[in-house]
Amino acid sequence: MRISFKAAGWLYTRSAVSAAAIALAFAAAPGAAAAEDVYGSGAVVTNRPCPTSVTTCVVGAARLQPHQYFGGYGQGLSANPTLLGGASGAAEVTFSDDYLPTVRLAAGAGAETRTGASATAFRSFTYEGEAAIDFALEGLLHFQTTGDQAGPQGANEFAGDGGLNVVLSLLRVSTVTAAFGPGASAIDIISNSGIGFPDCGAAGVIAVGGFNSSGLAAGEYHQSIGLSQSCSGGAIRLNPGDSFVVVASLQAISNRNGLMDAMNTFHVVYDEEKTVFAGTQDSVGAGFLSRNVAVGAAVPEPGVWALMVGGFGFAGHALRRRRLAV
Repeated sequence: MRISFKAAGWLYTRSAVSAAAIALAFAAAPGAAAAEDVYGSGAVVTNRPCPTSVTTCVVGAARLQPHQYFGGYGQGLSANPTLLGGASGAAEVTFSDDYLPTVRLAAGAGAETRTGASATAFRSFTYEGEAAIDFALEGLLHFQTTGDQAGPQGANEFAGDGGLNVVLSLLRVSTVTAAFGPGASAIDIISNSGIGFPDCGAAGVIAVGGFNSSGLAAGEYHQSIGLSQSCSGGAIRLNPGDSFVVVASLQAISNRNGLMDAMNTFHVVYDEEKTVFAGTQDSVGAGFLSRNVAVGAAVPEPGVWALMVGGFGFAGHALRRRRLAV
């Protein structure tokens, strides 16, 4: 569209200028959105004294050795640190072919230690399908434990225990980017419980699912953690262009020769059987989400933002000139 101005009166149509400026901004750069990959991981391994003279092993002020941190923004991680007192700990975060996170974790206590490991992984995605869907994820968990004796909250960590806490959640991209950026360290990530272990009802939290091993006897277990219901109680509705962040977090605690070994994996996958087209019971089918969910958050490209700002500035300049002319 070409807009002509007459010197005598700066004749123009305000809506035409605004529309032209916006159209110019988008037409100048094909593909008005780019995928910004928001991802990272953090882990910490802890090892505290837990003498045999106490009944339960709870967090105290004393430290057998400093906490050890791993990971950061834009990173996976692999950690197998050296621990004192016969303890052991390990953590690993990788991203699968679909870029969804896999988290592995283990904590084995020495004869007089309380040993723990925690890890959080997150990544952004954008739904690019042509029709709205009710979305579902699944976390596949495989672990071994020496048992997790149930007891009063805050004092239920007994000798020989190996406990596990797992959370799978969806968060809004803005909530994660407000907390983490390219400079975020492993300490920043692992210490932010609002991202790693969020509560439904908190701002920016879309959906939360979880598992806790309290009360389990010693043995080997397989556990599935499904995520298909939003915090508001309905389905997790995704419209074309919607972006979100998948967050997977594990915490393993062991006390006095206890063991929690989840190195066999917590693997997040798309649940395409339970993902249906919105308002129907029709499954999207195998491979649909892999084809239609792209890694990264949909954000305007920097060049598009610049042209948009320039376009709006041009329109505002024209308005000021008109007032002067009048």
